[in-house]
Amino acid sequence: MLTKGAGVLQKMINLDKLFPTKNDKEKALAYLNQLQKTEGWKILVELLNEDIAKMDDDLRVKQFENVNEVNEIQNKRAYLVILKQLPEKLTDALKEDPLKEPDFEIY
Repeated sequence: MLTKGAGVLQKMINLDKLFPTKNDKEKALAYLNQLQKTEGWKILVELLNEDIAKMDDDLRVKQFENVNEVNEIQNKRAYLVILKQLPEKLTDALKEDPLKEPDFEIY
């Protein structure tokens, strides 16, 4: 899931195929940064936040007939969170060095 981090996104999407050169990655980073600053994106995030908040309220107070209804709302909510985070996660994934060893803190 994208909420876990950019590394997962790199495994899900072949970013090197989509952006094969350093220049392609830099352009994509610039476009994603521009996107997040636009008023249109800010409006979309507000709408997504409202939908997420409504689903949170429903999950807290609504009486459900079965677990499938709960799962459906939880899945829709998770999808909206992923969608809201997509430009940021793509940016993080494009910045990551695929050859860099992961940081494992032993202690």
